[in-house]
Amino acid sequence: MGEAFWAAREGDALLHTSFLADLVGSALEFAINAVIDFAALAVVALATGATVATLGCSAVLLVGTVVGATMLLSGAGEKISKACEDIANSLFPPKIEGYILTGSGDTRINSKRAARAAATALSRHDVETLDAQAQAEAEEEKRRQDAKSMWDVAGEYLDAVKGRAENMAKGVVSVVSRMGSAEGWASLGNDALAEAGDMLSDTGHFISEMWQPTVATAYPGSDPKQDDKIDCHKHPSSFTQFMAQKLQALTDDPVGTVLGAMNTFDVLETGFQAASALIGSVSNLFKGDDEPPAAEYIAEGTRDVRINSQPAARSGVRCTCEAKVVDEPENGVHVSGDVRIGGPLLVVRDIKSGKSQITLVTTIALTFMQPGRASAKSACFMMGLGINMMVQKAGSALNRPVNAATGAKYLAGDDDVDFSLPGHFPLEWQRTYSSRDERTEGMFGRGWSVLYEVCLERTPDNPDENCMTYVAPMGRRIDLQAVEPGSGFYSPGEGLAVRRSEQGHWLISSDDGVYRLFEADPFSPQRRRLKMLGDRNSNCQHLTYDNHGRLVEISGDRQRPCIRLHYELAAHPQRVTRIFRHYPEGEPELLRRYRYDEAGRLNGVVDNAGQYQREFAYDDNDCMTMHREPGGERYYYTWAWFEGPDDAAWRVTGHHTDSGEQYRLDWNLAERSLCVTDSLGRTRCHWWDAQGLVTAYRDEAGQMTTFRWSDEERLLLGMTDAQGGKWRYVYDRLGHLTETHDPLGRVEQTQWHPVWHQPETEVDAAGAAWRYEYDERGNLQAVIDPLHQRTVYGYDRHGQVVRITDARGGDKYLQWNEDGQLMRHTDCSGSQTAWFYDERTRLERVTDAESNSTRYSYDGNGHLTEVMFADGRTERYQPDAAGRLVKYTSPAGQITRWQRDGQGRVRRQTDATGRRTAYEYDAYGRLTTLTNENGESYRFRYDVLDRVTEQTDPGGSRRAYGYNALNAVTAVIYGGERGGEIRHGLERDAAGRLTAKTTPETRTEYRYDAADRLLEIRRRRHDAAEGGEPEVIRFSYDSAGNLLSEETAQGVLQHRYDVQGNRTETQMPDGRTLRYLYYGSGHLQQINLGRDVISEFTRDHLHREVQRSQGRLDTRRMYDRTGRLTRKLTCKGMRGVVPETFIDREYAYSGQDELLKKRHSRQGVTDYFYDTTGRITACRN
Repeated sequence: MGEAFWAAREGDALLHTSFLADLVGSALEFAINAVIDFAALAVVALATGATVATLGCSAVLLVGTVVGATMLLSGAGEKISKACEDIANSLFPPKIEGYILTGSGDTRINSKRAARAAATALSRHDVETLDAQAQAEAEEEKRRQDAKSMWDVAGEYLDAVKGRAENMAKGVVSVVSRMGSAEGWASLGNDALAEAGDMLSDTGHFISEMWQPTVATAYPGSDPKQDDKIDCHKHPSSFTQFMAQKLQALTDDPVGTVLGAMNTFDVLETGFQAASALIGSVSNLFKGDDEPPAAEYIAEGTRDVRINSQPAARSGVRCTCEAKVVDEPENGVHVSGDVRIGGPLLVVRDIKSGKSQITLVTTIALTFMQPGRASAKSACFMMGLGINMMVQKAGSALNRPVNAATGAKYLAGDDDVDFSLPGHFPLEWQRTYSSRDERTEGMFGRGWSVLYEVCLERTPDNPDENCMTYVAPMGRRIDLQAVEPGSGFYSPGEGLAVRRSEQGHWLISSDDGVYRLFEADPFSPQRRRLKMLGDRNSNCQHLTYDNHGRLVEISGDRQRPCIRLHYELAAHPQRVTRIFRHYPEGEPELLRRYRYDEAGRLNGVVDNAGQYQREFAYDDNDCMTMHREPGGERYYYTWAWFEGPDDAAWRVTGHHTDSGEQYRLDWNLAERSLCVTDSLGRTRCHWWDAQGLVTAYRDEAGQMTTFRWSDEERLLLGMTDAQGGKWRYVYDRLGHLTETHDPLGRVEQTQWHPVWHQPETEVDAAGAAWRYEYDERGNLQAVIDPLHQRTVYGYDRHGQVVRITDARGGDKYLQWNEDGQLMRHTDCSGSQTAWFYDERTRLERVTDAESNSTRYSYDGNGHLTEVMFADGRTERYQPDAAGRLVKYTSPAGQITRWQRDGQGRVRRQTDATGRRTAYEYDAYGRLTTLTNENGESYRFRYDVLDRVTEQTDPGGSRRAYGYNALNAVTAVIYGGERGGEIRHGLERDAAGRLTAKTTPETRTEYRYDAADRLLEIRRRRHDAAEGGEPEVIRFSYDSAGNLLSEETAQGVLQHRYDVQGNRTETQMPDGRTLRYLYYGSGHLQQINLGRDVISEFTRDHLHREVQRSQGRLDTRRMYDRTGRLTRKLTCKGMRGVVPETFIDREYAYSGQDELLKKRHSRQGVTDYFYDTTGRITACRN
């Protein structure tokens, strides 16, 4: 809409380039110019036989001068700057940064004062005359400049430098000559005063020009006026204006302002704003009484349309700070939507650059936080999960879990998530337990915590008041390096950024984008408690405490969600007893109750129906000795005190369960080792280092895996797997994994964003690269695949995806409700699906694009109990107290039941006819026998690593399996009931890929590319004649993984794809080509063979096929409201205006979706009969 020329008014909005665009553009420009300078130096060095490093300063100066002259002559510098600016603005578009403050006193547009350029101007005739003269002079100057070489321009530069040096030398001689007499000293004093005044003026002008260079000068004859000011947030004109803007921002968005004060980019941007305010305030000090204070004005207007003799302002005109009036009216909110002002533009005030002069600030490198030190006494028991699951297995002594290095008992699983509430920042109430957490003041007692109980404490035994200890989730104590006010650091090992504001606020952010803001604890001066949790999009959870320092409320924006905590134990006033969820409207909902023993330790968790979900018991040392799962299974632990080289603590020494599992833990702390033996006699061993990081693991089969770690940051550097394969990992300075080297020598690479800690580029082992772009808040903005196809994401202010633009330009739209739940999805064809929720934010109804609705019902604990389909049929579900399905009732009323054990495993299934399927397990949870409805049994055997080694079917046939050290199947042996066996051998490479399969008849070999895509299958029969050709199939792919060709002895199939990965062409061996046409996001619309149409498809709003043409035949499909096919009508041509029916088929179904009747116009009627479990029993034609 930039050509619409909308009229500007008082209060209309102004656009500025964003700070991130300035940052990116400056970095690009600096990098390109550096490359040019370096290339020029390299050429000189090559010509002189020197190196770039050995060239003298004078040579570097000379080369730089010549390069500068060349770029000035060619205009390349401006082109580079413009190109960099365009790239940056495409990544980070301009945004509203100010408003027009004043306008005409007697002219109005849409009832608002009309905006004008802040100066009167010459008449149109005078302007045209001066333009003609200026054009003639410019052409003459161009002819003169064209005759110069770059050496002439460089010579002029050097002559100017020489002239300044000569003038300086003359000045020095004059000063020395006058120092010999009193009159000379007096003369020097008078000169110094005069020079000081000039210097202050010149210096101020120099600084102003350096900070905001002039990009356009006022047209001759322009007379400035003091109205038509603007309020620019990017370039405040004084400290008074700067502070007023910040106070207003704090009032409008207190949460975003506080988080912004902790954000590196926001702090740097505020610094540039303060610098502009400082320049304005300093310049005001030297202004006379009759001079107006510093301000920003509208600097440009239309040449031919005047308001009070001043050029009228419209969309796109610039201000003195290079802000522009917006182009988009937004229904008249930002600029007039129905009044236009045309004609060429005229500059009547000097215009300064609006870009933040980042290239002038040498401290730009400090905008990215430097790595710092954060040390914990023990490693997080969850570490290593992102890199290697093997690390987790080696680091856990038991599956429920016990840490192999510390002997500590942990609980952090789904069974201890008490509730999860939707919101723009979802609230998940996850209890965690660590026997090493010695805090006793928490809301659940010693060992227990929730993430809202993290805090900062003064580091014990450290006199530096700037040293704090972060008490992280599960009570891990992380000692932080000293942090002065206004500084911070990043810990690669912990993945935490720590910032401290000048006002004393502490903020700790993690790599997942969660911010934790801490405030002073009024009950403990050495402690700071959590005040707020937030994310990159300013979604927050606010914490409220009572007069006793207890957490009593957690609420999101607009109280969605909101929970309140109640404390009702007189003996233990710090223990929470009930938690309610509060709604903006309606009654509160009880979420959980908590029970405690006499010592104030959590011993029961009760749901809102009064059912115990969890139970716990402890010994006299506060160590957990039992916990019960929701299904009833109990797990027991025994403890002993150990003193070793790294610590002295209680460690688990034994574990058993109600099901019969038993483990003994034997510790050797002098060697930092642990051996775990179960009741079957199987033993596995763990070794660790002084930091508690596992260094070796030997499994029950005696296979060793070893690990190598970095000293300070606890990063996994290498691993040797049980088969001897070596893995190597490389990191950047912020601790991000940048390279993974596998045993085959392949390398996968990742480049990370330095602020958002998200991948910017991922390169697979075959060299294909995926690139990711992020907006100024760290939201994923674009994904570019190896074929340079771009998918773009748009977000609302909460960081929720509201638009997805695919590689072909198609848009999908998403809408969200105030609880952060998806309300509507509109695909690129305009079809909509809607989701509706009840007052408890539970999904209540889904309506598809054909207006068919499915409804859902729940019990008091939120478990699904009923689904009603669009045609009225209903399925019912009955959960047990733990929420596990135990009964299902079909729409026809037929019931299936399940019986479960204490661990939730199905023991028996009973169908609608009363037939049973039984499952038997051993003490370690392995399925040993499956008995079907006919009483026939399947039996299973296992090796020491719990891998299935043999399966026996009811008829006595047997199937056995062999494995390698990496648990991949290497042999399958089929045995018959009468003896004899057939063996299939499977060969694998060091990465576990199948490379060959051998059967009694053939050997088949497989070959892959570096990205694990199958390239070739080669099969040869054992009885083939020597020299005979094997059967070969070959495949090729593009860099995105799309199959391009399939080659066999019969010929080659070649394929092509569109930007969405849909196959558009297949060329067959005979040269003919099948073509596929799609619409939307990949729905097939037409198939062609060459230029001939083979088939066309018509689809409904759900993209189901409703009509297909095949030559003269035309087939139509009809569906019922639940999507079942009810009729398929095939016609050939027309009989007058009526289609000539060729075949007509109709279908009828039972309430359980069983096909009951098929009516065929040529074959008659077919009926189908079923038993109550849905198995077909008869067919009548």
